[in-house]
Formats: sequence, structure tokens, C-alpha cells
Amino acid sequence: MASKRQITIVTASELAKEQRQDVQSLLKKKLGSAEIIFAIDPRIVGGVQLVVDGQELDASILGELQKLDPQLPKVVITSAVPLSASERKLLHDLVSEKIGPAQYKENVDRNCIGGLKIVIGDKEFDGTIQGKLANLRRTLLKKTAGA
Repeated sequence: MASKRQITIVTASELAKEQRQDVQSLLKKKLGSAEIIFAIDPRIVGGVQLVVDGQELDASILGELQKLDPQLPKVVITSAVPLSASERKLLHDLVSEKIGPAQYKENVDRNCIGGLKIVIGDKEFDGTIQGKLANLRRTLLKKTAGA
């Protein structure tokens, strides 16, 4: 004989008797026989969390917000060596002054040789030695092509 499913329903406050009956009736139609446990967690904001046989479904407002992709600008900082905590804080503070809150990603690329490259959205600020050498090379090629 198969064991009964266990379903835990977590809400911010106690459900009214009619609500409990409606939920139990619907779950019985959808899942068959089950042991239903109602629990209260005041951290649940606007909605419900269900746990069915250990699998969680979070239909609360907070659960849905966590699923959203961040809408903050993306900032990619590339350096030749890992940033120290103080360098990271300084860069985050400087960028935040200009554009506000952002998502940060750091890359280490030893080919940079030194300096930083910061990409904010579609804007690139290349202060790496590699970038400066590439600019110098382009300038010299233009001058020799024009001579």
C-alpha cells in the first residue's frame, strides 16, 4: 500500500475554516488522499507556501520577487589581479555615486597587465595597460598609413 502524501500549507495567519475546507477539497481532487498540515509563519508576505512530499512551491510575494531578474545596471570590473576589499569598496562607492545601485561582477584577466577595465551596460572604460597599448598601436598605424 502506497504511503499517504504529506502536504504542508504555510500562511502568514490562520486560514478561516471555509478556506481550509476549500484548500483541502481542491488538494484532494488534484492529489488524492493526503495528510494536510496547516502551519503559520509570519514571515510569509501575501500568499502561501506549499510543501508536497518535500518539494516546495513558494507562491508568496517574497517568493515571486526572488524569482525576478535583477533590474539593476550590470557593472563588470576586469583587473589583472584580484581586487582587495578596500579597492572593491572604493570602486563600488564611486560607481554608485554615478549610477546608483548596481550588480557587480569581477573578472581577473592577467593579459590586462595592470589597470582596470569597467563596463557599465554598453559603455566601456578601459584603463588597462593592454587597452592603452592597443590604442597606441591603432594611433601609430593610422599615422603610418597616412604618411
